Amino acid sequence: MGNGRRYHYLILIAISCFLFLPNLGGRPLLNNNEGVLAEAALEMMRSGNLVVPTFNQQLEVCKPPLLYWLQIAAYKMIGVNELATRVPSVLAGFAQVLLIYELARRMFGAHVGLLSGIILASSGLFCGLVRYAHPEAMLDALTALTFFSFWQALCRGRSSWIWYLLAGTSLGLAVLCKGPIGLLLPAASIAAFLVWTGKFKHLLDWRVALCGLACIAVALPWYVLVGSQTNGAFLRGFWMTDNVRRFLAPMEHHGAKPYFFVTSLALGFALYPWQITMHKGNLSSAPQSASNELRKVSYRFLLSWCVIYFLFYSASQTKLSHYILPIYAPLAILTSFFLIGWCKGTIAPPAGAVNFSL
Repeated sequence: MGNGRRYHYLILIAISCFLFLPNLGGRPLLNNNEGVLAEAALEMMRSGNLVVPTFNQQLEVCKPPLLYWLQIAAYKMIGVNELATRVPSVLAGFAQVLLIYELARRMFGAHVGLLSGIILASSGLFCGLVRYAHPEAMLDALTALTFFSFWQALCRGRSSWIWYLLAGTSLGLAVLCKGPIGLLLPAASIAAFLVWTGKFKHLLDWRVALCGLACIAVALPWYVLVGSQTNGAFLRGFWMTDNVRRFLAPMEHHGAKPYFFVTSLALGFALYPWQITMHKGNLSSAPQSASNELRKVSYRFLLSWCVIYFLFYSASQTKLSHYILPIYAPLAILTSFFLIGWCKGTIAPPAGAVNFSL
């Protein structure tokens, strides 16, 4: 690790430890979600059946198995307790902070990378969710790994097949973590980016097929097995109830207006206490300040990531504030780029933008 990377890692890990770890196992399971997930993992471990999730000996169709498997591993190493239940989420939080550091560093330099990691780690809702036993933190880390791998693949050219393989693997794990959105939304975001930058023919590259095959190889076997062992009951319940119906109609009284996430971002729920830079004028100053083509392409990559996720979840009829957690990472990088540029005098926010943000 050269060029200060080792010290930046130490800083980010220290900050994350301070924010993520205190009293991690000292709190009881907070609500039904944590309790159901913890018990389902425990039942899977005791039964020895790592394919079919159950809760109170009944088929549990709400989540695929990746979080259960990781909780089982934690139970075996730490014991069956609250700490073990939350360890997978907190480790995913550490991983995402370091991944975003690496992505931002490659796009905009080491200082932007370091501040991006700090912003993400200290964002209120992100910090809270990684301390909570839920697949969302795992999904967000795998999403970050997918985008990081694809960015590396774009930059590496002919020698990039390994990064496509890694992107496909992370997509497959995301499908095992949360279902089809683990594949559909990253794929749609990357496709939008390629169209925007005039590189849509890139999708015909054989290495993209390698990415798809890796995703299928990772995710498909479990779905085939669980469908076979439950006579299709899990697939019907998970795909139709927990995915399609959740998108088409409000579930569990979690309906909201289409502008719900606009309000959340405006009030600072996303990147609090960093929402001062969330004003459109501040973030939109980034592309004009980009001094080379790489930075402009980087901006489009991050914005495509944000916009596709934001539009999809705004269209969904079931809305919860943590649904747009995957866009915290690109927003953290854009915020960091703006702040570093502002400090260096290379970015001047539009008149009145900062006062409006305050």
